[in-house]
Formats: sequence, structure tokens, C-alpha cells
Amino acid sequence: MAVLTINVSGVKEIEAALRRANPGTNPRITPGILKAFAVPIQRNAVDKQIAAGGGGKGKQLKPLPRKLTGRTGRLQGDIHIDKRPLPRGIEIGPDVKYGAVHEFGKRVVFGLAKVASHTRKVAFGKKVAPFTVPSYIRSGYSAKYPKRAFMAPALKAVSPRFPEIAVREWKKEARL
Repeated sequence: MAVLTINVSGVKEIEAALRRANPGTNPRITPGILKAFAVPIQRNAVDKQIAAGGGGKGKQLKPLPRKLTGRTGRLQGDIHIDKRPLPRGIEIGPDVKYGAVHEFGKRVVFGLAKVASHTRKVAFGKKVAPFTVPSYIRSGYSAKYPKRAFMAPALKAVSPRFPEIAVREWKKEARL
């Protein structure tokens, strides 16, 4: 009778590689994937989603109805990656308050104003004898800012690449 002998070497190395490749036992895989995914979203938002508006007077773009224009570059410069929610999340976006106003649109109501008592010589478009108007409180006014999303389109543009990025980062961390 013939005897077949199989020797397996490197069992410890295989077990170590499997532990490195398992996101449950390797806490660096998910944060690495999230960081690698965040960078192209940030670049897309800065480079492609905000139209450059020019620098000097007369060179600036007119506001576009559905596209955000950047004249000073402050919003583009403020879009950053916040790694504090890691390992289960990551935040990408600007810190300036008007970034959210542009992304989601908003109706803004400005506060009340007290108008001091004053004298008028014109009433309803006609000259009249001077009279005093008592002080009063004028209600605020409002402005409506249209929705000009720049982060959501960046996410939508980059999201088809997520599986590719995830596999690449997983292989890198698992050293496969």
C-alpha cells in the first residue's frame, strides 16, 4: 500500500494573515477604507462641483441657478476631512455656516429693528406739512437662498469607485 504524506507548513503565518484580513479583528481596515474614500470626495467637491468665479470686478461669473460659484475660494479652502468620528464614520465638508445654506437651501429671517421717532415732510409720495412719526418696531425681512448642492454631487460622482477603493485598502492592510 502506498502512503501519501502531506506536510503543511506556514499554518501560523496563514492564521496571522487571516486575522489581518478580517475587519472584525483588524481595527485598521475600516478607517483606512473610509479615509481613502474621503479624499476623492473632497477633491471632487473642491475641483468639479464649485465653478470658479474669477478674481476682479467684471470678471466674476453671474450666479448660476443650480451650480455654486466660488469667487473668493474660501468655501473650497474650507472643505476638509474630519477624522474624529472614526473608526465607524468620517465627516467631509466645510465648517463655514454658509456651506450648509448652499448645500440644502434655506429661508433666512433677519431680526426685528427698532425705528426711532423722526419727522417726515412727505407722506404717500406727496409733500405735506412736517409731522412726527412715533418710534415703532419694524418686523424683519427674509431672504431665500436656493439649494446649490456641492457635497452630495461629489459623493454621487465618487461612490461607484467605492468597491474598488475598499478592496485596494483591504488588500493593503491584509498585505495580500
